[in-house]
Amino acid sequence: MIEIYRNHDFSQVGLYQVMLEDAGIETVLRNRNSVTMTTSVPIPSMYPKICVYTSEDAARARELLAVYAESASAELAADWECAFCGEGNEGNFTECWSCQADCPKWGVSHED
Repeated sequence: MIEIYRNHDFSQVGLYQVMLEDAGIETVLRNRNSVTMTTSVPIPSMYPKICVYTSEDAARARELLAVYAESASAELAADWECAFCGEGNEGNFTECWSCQADCPKWGVSHED
């Protein structure tokens, strides 16, 4: 078994496991229930972790997770100004909070 990812946040581990399984990489989840058994002092060795069987799967899994992490941080980075009403919006908004026009990077469509 080759460990690919470990985190105290089980929801993040679960998301990554589903992504890898959807990409055809067979995974094993270890320490699934250990989060509830941890003390007030974090013990990283007890965190839930994703493992794979082969070194080829490990390389592919690390690449997929790196691409996902990079794209997720890039999407949230830039604030934008609505082309229709001029309102400023945070980078994580996919449409203008004021007029509901789509963010330009997601495709512009505005209904009057």
